[in-house]
Amino acid sequence: GGVGTLWDIEIRARQAENEVDRVRCEYRLLAHAEPPADFITAASRGYLVEGDLDREQARELAARVLVDEVAEVGAIRAWDEPAETEPVATVLPRPGVMDPVALSVASLGRELGLRVEQVRTYRRYYGKPLAEDVRNLLFRRVLANEAVEQVAPGLPRMDHLRLGSSYDFARRDIAIRDLDETALVALSKGMGLALSGAEMLTIQAHYR
Repeated sequence: GGVGTLWDIEIRARQAENEVDRVRCEYRLLAHAEPPADFITAASRGYLVEGDLDREQARELAARVLVDEVAEVGAIRAWDEPAETEPVATVLPRPGVMDPVALSVASLGRELGLRVEQVRTYRRYYGKPLAEDVRNLLFRRVLANEAVEQVAPGLPRMDHLRLGSSYDFARRDIAIRDLDETALVALSKGMGLALSGAEMLTIQAHYR
């Protein structure tokens, strides 16, 4: 326990994992080929919970708020403890992106009297080591939505989490009136706006 302990609460489905089917299906569509033998074989989801919690309290949060005991199995480890199996990848929201599920978990934890400071959701993928081309396609196109999520190989490092940093909204003035569509799309991507070229042109027209 202690102040600011970071707990990793990982949740797996007891039955077959639909997420693995989704990944196989999207890979097939994008690669125009069957997934290779060395591929994603399992997936999980979970929560990184920071707060003044000991293991028993982390367990209570998992049992009462996070894990559906009938359909799921939860595992809890402190951040500095070794993981049983190293995942292929962990997908997290980008810093500053709203994570409504995490916010509601944090507030439910506080309602239980637990000193939860911050929560981040994640998805995790397991399998054999991937060939480079397979890995590139999965990491860039299949596992995450690049506009709002980031893919960390294996377990994320501390700098992927930025759990302790509060996000301050700051006004930024950006000159968009004279940008062409390519530049507008690049701006949308760079700022994680997830807006298409047509949508960006509409916004631009509004300010002209």
